[in-house]
Amino acid sequence: MSSTQHKFSDLLSSSVVHTAVLNPVASRGYLKKVLSAAFATILHKRTTLDAALFRNHNFNGIDYNMFSVTTKSEIVRNFRCWTKGAFHALERNYLQDLYLVFTKVNDPSDVIESYKFKFKYSTDAKASTITDDELDRMTTSLLESINGLDMRELLETDKFSPFVIITYCNDTPRDYQPPFHRNDYLTASTIFKNLSTDGTRLDLGHILTGFHSVKCRAKGKLLVPEEYDTTQSKHTSTVDETAEELDEDDLLTNDEPATREFSNSLNLDCPCNLHKMYCSINTIECYNCKSLKHTPCVQFFSAISDKYLCDQCQNSPALTPRQIVLQQETSVYRLAVVFAYFNRIVPSDVLDSAPPQCKFVVLQKLVKRKILSYDGIKYNLDPNQLDIAALQVFGTDSDTNMICAPESSTLTNYDSNSIIFSGASKKRKLF
Repeated sequence: MSSTQHKFSDLLSSSVVHTAVLNPVASRGYLKKVLSAAFATILHKRTTLDAALFRNHNFNGIDYNMFSVTTKSEIVRNFRCWTKGAFHALERNYLQDLYLVFTKVNDPSDVIESYKFKFKYSTDAKASTITDDELDRMTTSLLESINGLDMRELLETDKFSPFVIITYCNDTPRDYQPPFHRNDYLTASTIFKNLSTDGTRLDLGHILTGFHSVKCRAKGKLLVPEEYDTTQSKHTSTVDETAEELDEDDLLTNDEPATREFSNSLNLDCPCNLHKMYCSINTIECYNCKSLKHTPCVQFFSAISDKYLCDQCQNSPALTPRQIVLQQETSVYRLAVVFAYFNRIVPSDVLDSAPPQCKFVVLQKLVKRKILSYDGIKYNLDPNQLDIAALQVFGTDSDTNMICAPESSTLTNYDSNSIIFSGASKKRKLF
């Protein structure tokens, strides 16, 4: 870091990462630096605002921005007031959600793009179990995601108005009003009602210090890369409102060890590109190259694994980038359905392992097919729709591929090679 950069106290560095995991006070201070960097970098990467309004900095080789200390820009002054108010709420554990929103000029009902920062607070004041190396990687990943936003069509300065909206935790005093926070409440209310506007959703990152947690996601009509084929992409389609928020806490319905992922020390090279093993999901080995695939991803459920030959060993034609994306989405969908079928829980392990865009598409498909539904608090599984989807995934072309939908979701016997459900009209070993 240059000597010029050292004079700024708001910069990210290895030393502040190290102290952030030591105590709640340092953790809060770190989140303030991350949020300041995120806000400034989003504005720099997503808009045509004058570059002179920003300072350029670097963290682990990743560029990020802070607001210039000398600027007299009204936009920057407003953001400083907004963030001071948010930080005041953060210090008191009142801050729940922080939204950075771009609307059309003079029309707060037309939300072009929004960025949501969701906060959670640890109730355990003991030392953090998060290491500084882990926090370092999470911070780097978040900054990398934000840096990639300039691949999209930029927002013209004269065509948008920026706003920051704060929501508070339930235990916040009713009369609490953060200082510095400038909000026209009528405008803020109008914006908030329109935050669910159609558009692509991107998960940008997750910062976890052990004392505080913040997740960042973006949503907007222009958040599809310009080179992406929008005529074929599902990513630009209208999102069911129930699929808008895929929160890990909403998804997890069973924390028993049997439903969590296993160690991945094996040679997994699967079309889903998820290099993990999952409970109740078997793998199959290519008899030629010895690579492993999740059985749902390749739709191969025969017990005779030495008959399986992967596409690469069959010298199948090379896939185009678009075909690779579609193949991954299809494989992750199959994997999610089979995982849910065997474990009878929402397939959060699978969905949370997938890249943001892939997770978005698969979740949308699960909701559209009514396998998942959202009750306003969490996602729920529909057993009947799940059984139908599982039958489609397994197929019924041969006896070895056939599966009987269980009349009961009780798991009566499980080992590494088979799965049997009780109450099925016909019990059948799979794999």
